[in-house]
Amino acid sequence: MIQATVNAQHKIENANYTSFDEYGLHHLPRHLARSGRSAPLTSLLLDFDWLVTKMYKLGATQLMYDELGATQLLIDDYSLIPFPKDSVLASVRQTLTQNSRILDHCEEVEELANTLYTRLSQREGLLESVTIRSTSLPRPYILPFHPLPDVPHPAHVRTLAMHFPAVRHESVYDCEISPDGQTVITALQDTTLKLWDIATGAELHTLSGHQEAVRGCAISGNGRIILSASADHTLKAWDTATGAELGTFEGHSDAVNACAISSDGVLVVSASADHTLKIWDIRSREILLTLEVHTDTVNGCAIHAAKGFIVSASSDHTLRLWDMATGAERLRLVGHKGVVSDCAISPCGDFIVSASDDHLLKIWDVAAGTERATLRGHTDVVNACAISLDGQLIISVSRDDTLRVWDADTGAERAMLSGHRSWTQDGLLSCAISQDGTLAVSGSVDDTLALWDLTRCHEPFSATGHANVWDCAADASGSILVTSSVDGTVQVWDVDGGKVRLTLTGHAGSVDGCAVSRDGSTIVSASVDETLKVWNGNTGAERFTLTGHTGRVNGCAISPDGRTLVSASDDHTLKVWDLATGVERFTLTGHEEDVLDCAISPDGRLAVSASFDGTLRIWDLTTGTELIVLEDHIEDVVGCTFSSDGMLVISASHDATLNVWDVETGDVLLRLDGHTDWVNDSALSPDGTLIASVSNDTTVRVWDTRSGDVLVTLRVRGELNACTWLSSGDLVVVGLHGVYFLRLV
Repeated sequence: MIQATVNAQHKIENANYTSFDEYGLHHLPRHLARSGRSAPLTSLLLDFDWLVTKMYKLGATQLMYDELGATQLLIDDYSLIPFPKDSVLASVRQTLTQNSRILDHCEEVEELANTLYTRLSQREGLLESVTIRSTSLPRPYILPFHPLPDVPHPAHVRTLAMHFPAVRHESVYDCEISPDGQTVITALQDTTLKLWDIATGAELHTLSGHQEAVRGCAISGNGRIILSASADHTLKAWDTATGAELGTFEGHSDAVNACAISSDGVLVVSASADHTLKIWDIRSREILLTLEVHTDTVNGCAIHAAKGFIVSASSDHTLRLWDMATGAERLRLVGHKGVVSDCAISPCGDFIVSASDDHLLKIWDVAAGTERATLRGHTDVVNACAISLDGQLIISVSRDDTLRVWDADTGAERAMLSGHRSWTQDGLLSCAISQDGTLAVSGSVDDTLALWDLTRCHEPFSATGHANVWDCAADASGSILVTSSVDGTVQVWDVDGGKVRLTLTGHAGSVDGCAVSRDGSTIVSASVDETLKVWNGNTGAERFTLTGHTGRVNGCAISPDGRTLVSASDDHTLKVWDLATGVERFTLTGHEEDVLDCAISPDGRLAVSASFDGTLRIWDLTTGTELIVLEDHIEDVVGCTFSSDGMLVISASHDATLNVWDVETGDVLLRLDGHTDWVNDSALSPDGTLIASVSNDTTVRVWDTRSGDVLVTLRVRGELNACTWLSSGDLVVVGLHGVYFLRLV
């Protein structure tokens, strides 16, 4: 067996700036600026080799000491010279800022160069304005031939990862922007709060002390005190400047979900899963009042000191208004048909906004105690809301992975900001808006916080196709692509145009796998609803539904002659079906855990399966018998495919490796190391010389089949799940943000 990683033959042959030491990379732009040499400075900031060299050579040093990423050091150089907002320099700076998280994570200089090149290519005319030499890019490199699905909305400023690297399923439960607009506070599942510099994205403080997840946070009107609410049943006060803990508020008997501070900084209100709210003296930390009327968890609260009232949002489907001085209930607001997850009070105290599980926001008139308007647009649970200081804007975030901006007077939706995506159900959890109404932030279940420039939210932006894509498959001509998504749909794409031709609906949940016949006439989809559906590839009409599995169906494959279908399921089995009639031929048993993927050999005689039990198995499709068990991976095996001659199988595993196996002997011929997280899929090029792989490490890698060397790596914005080669030699990969059409150059 050969162990292979990176091939040094494909290094960039560029020495324009490699002789610069750390001092020169840091200070050359400043020296040019101080000496008034604006022309050389402009040329430097538009020199591709300078951008790559500075980010790469300073990157290792910065990350070693957990300092600000090297991309931000490069971005800072653009403040040394004045330029118009619509200039080339402005476009390069925005590209660097929006993609700083991607660029900072690049591991090799070739990967960094290729990734930066693809990002610059997404702005019309920008590549032509940047100095790029023949030696600037690795050979081969990857270039998209249709727009990337993860290009940010123009309003997107940057994304902050709460941890490095980001931790999946670590939630940003709440967030707040300081009164001066310079700092954002995040309340995290990991039991801490973090303070961030908005201008640079630098972490300023980590506030540690809670024993369980921090569910809520607030900041005093003067910006000096931060308050936190935790699942450990307590609240804590912190000094904003130093990060020091000032004291603990104890009294709730269950998780504290939210908190607020009165504008005069005297009172604190808290909302808890113990069905109560409490009003506290911020100095003594003593309980002044306990408000006990809600019949379920209290999820949100807000306080208006000038008008003397508090509002609360509860899982009992109601909001309630309370007298701040006496604790008496003033109003009970009923109208939502689900859990009320959050609430906010307008600066003047004349209206309240609520967010609910019923996918709606509502605006309530405080004086009349009636509903003014219902805000419709979100397609899933609305988790949080906030109001601008002038009372003109409302923002909200939802499980549908969007932040929406609303007109507070009319209730009309002004903008929908998408791109801050997550795989898990809860999507975006928290949001806040700056006092001047120009900046919004959104916190997600994916351990990140996105910053949005609301002055740019009206700029044109369009996205093609669904996101959260699990699988993809192409016909023999390479002109038809099929993709399946968490959103429960299958989409059929015209590859040449890069557009969706058909959207197939009918499954009752996520569609995890898909396949298409060689002639494109038949499409099959596999779903969490335990069924497969067979569709007419030309019209999108459903032909029939296949039932029989007793667990989620994860994958499917169609034989080359279009007559046989194989499916893989969480019920630990594969099933072999007659594709013309839908009749089940065999059930293949042997795996001890969920079966994640399957493939059929080019001659249609064999099938291979990949399972959570750490094995692959090869099956005879004529008899339904198990021929051989392939064992070598040390974790789940989630992807498998045959070579074009049927002599090899390539497997993808959660142990971050790929294996190339000899089908006849079961021997491992190559082990491909290089990915730093789960490898989710692999594919062999039509001529068999290249292997593509995709991973949760957000990279697609292309390997030499014979040597096992990595030829090229491209990093994207989110996790990648599946890949397939087209007959043209182009490559399609899919993942969190959608479908990537890629070409090796």
